[in-house]
Amino acid sequence: MKHNVLKIRSRKESCKMKDFKIACGYFWKYLKQYWIAVTIMIVLTLLATFFQVIAPIYMGNAVTALTKYVAQLADPATRASASMIAFYTALKLMALYFLLNVLAQFIAWMIMSKFNADATNGMRKNLFAKLQRMKIRYFDTHQDGKILSLFTSDIDNIFNALNNAVFEIVSQGALYIGTLIVMFSINVKLALITVASTPFVLVIALVIM
Repeated sequence: MKHNVLKIRSRKESCKMKDFKIACGYFWKYLKQYWIAVTIMIVLTLLATFFQVIAPIYMGNAVTALTKYVAQLADPATRASASMIAFYTALKLMALYFLLNVLAQFIAWMIMSKFNADATNGMRKNLFAKLQRMKIRYFDTHQDGKILSLFTSDIDNIFNALNNAVFEIVSQGALYIGTLIVMFSINVKLALITVASTPFVLVIALVIM
């Protein structure tokens, strides 16, 4: 009995993997012609992530510079040499990187939305051409609402999934790697502790969910 259950699970998993490969091949068929736009989107997303990771460093520098300025201002011996130039410089760089992050994300999102819209439009055209080749029996055995939903909700779901999934996978993956690089460059011990505790946090999150 247990052996049969394992066989059924194995078949289900193999079917899921097969369906996943078919789906990836299907999406690649429509997206490969937009490889230039996809490449630009990925580069812009990586740049946006870089700006997002770098900006807090300058925020920390601004706080440090402000603290030093206040300390110098409180000390009569260094009051005359107290200056806020370092604070304003760090603040300007932080604002610049945050602005560049928003700009790069916006351009990447616009490019991604454009090629996703073109790809899903191609899916609609090919689906309509496919239906034109179908026999009358197909339309007799399928409800009109089901056929109509293929052009509306199903294609829209694909568009939304591509819009969200592609951008999130690239941006979150780059953000994770960039954050690790910055953490290790600032403090190796704290970075190792954070990395080591991440699996436990994921397990706790899975248990709670």
